[in-house]
Amino acid sequence: MQNILTIMRRDLKAYFTSPIGYIFMIVFLAISVGLYITSFFTFPVADMRSFFGNIPLLMCVFIPAVTMRVWAEERKENTWELLLTFPMRARELVLGKFLATFVFFALTLSATCTVPIMLYALGSPDTGAIIGGYLGTLLLGAFFLSIGIFFSGFCRDQIVAFVVTLLV
Repeated sequence: MQNILTIMRRDLKAYFTSPIGYIFMIVFLAISVGLYITSFFTFPVADMRSFFGNIPLLMCVFIPAVTMRVWAEERKENTWELLLTFPMRARELVLGKFLATFVFFALTLSATCTVPIMLYALGSPDTGAIIGGYLGTLLLGAFFLSIGIFFSGFCRDQIVAFVVTLLV
């Protein structure tokens, strides 16, 4: 368990020490909330159906961009061999990297909680539907993350990993 947490902390630190992680978060938040706001003013209903309808399409672009560096960056920086020499199992390494990307995605998704807060200020939306929508989005995100990490393992270049994951 300690090995998993070490890898997870290392990769999370890599996301948040470079500006690219923050840029991904801001762009995802701006596009997802922006798309919802435009549909909200078209059909003013205290409902998040259009928000959760657009999220899978955004994740098809956002998640490959997040996962493209998971393994491809290790190979590019020649730290791949170093990681394999550590006294840990391969599944601990993979799980640590998956958890790091999942935590990054969950933090990004949690920034969109301003939408339900706005809806509660304007009306009374269905709480169960909102919680179910966020839970479904987290599970779909975990599925997309696992696919992206899988294909990132086959590619040396980040752009190739992005394109392959995007096409799948």
